[in-house]
Amino acid sequence: RTPDAQKESPSRTKIDNNTTSHSVTSQECNNFR
Repeated sequence: RTPDAQKESPSRTKIDNNTTSHSVTSQECNNFR
């Protein structure tokens, strides 16, 4: 995880912290969008 990524999409980082799973994060991100 890089600081740039956090700046790019803070919401995604939050979800990533909650799920701690890349595959799930992708699906969650799509649902949020």
